Amino acid sequence: MPRVKKPTNIHILNGNPSKIPAAKLVDSINPLVEAPDMPDFLNAEARKEWLRITPILLEQGILTKLDRAALAAYCQSYGHWVNAELEITARGNTGLYDEAGKMTGLLRHSQIAYGDMRKFAQEFGITPVARSRVQLVPKATQATVDPKDPGRFFTTPNVIK
Repeated sequence: MPRVKKPTNIHILNGNPSKIPAAKLVDSINPLVEAPDMPDFLNAEARKEWLRITPILLEQGILTKLDRAALAAYCQSYGHWVNAELEITARGNTGLYDEAGKMTGLLRHSQIAYGDMRKFAQEFGITPVARSRVQLVPKATQATVDPKDPGRFFTTPNVIK
């Protein structure tokens, strides 16, 4: 299976490890950084997570209206995971395994929701490992760089005077 091409902004945030020339890094789509509308179908815990994480992702400059479905999936997975964990706690952590030692539905539901949530969190750089691969551009640099200048992908080396 071929590797999936990373979006330019993620590739650059990772420090351009493949040393691809700037001219080849330009994406055909460069959407504005702005918050998508919250979907109506999100459960209560998912809505709380949407309201918590959206400003953080906007501040980092990695959220656009195109990301609505992925963000909704992350938040809904988070909501399912929280609800399953709350139910497990309410039951006193009993009945999680059957007589054969297999997980019951509630524990399995929690694990699936957590796995889905973690995968979507990695897409947005929310997990510690995903963050360690990202090098954010300082705010001052973000505000002063011309978005059409290919040199914006590379940092200027420090010169000792």
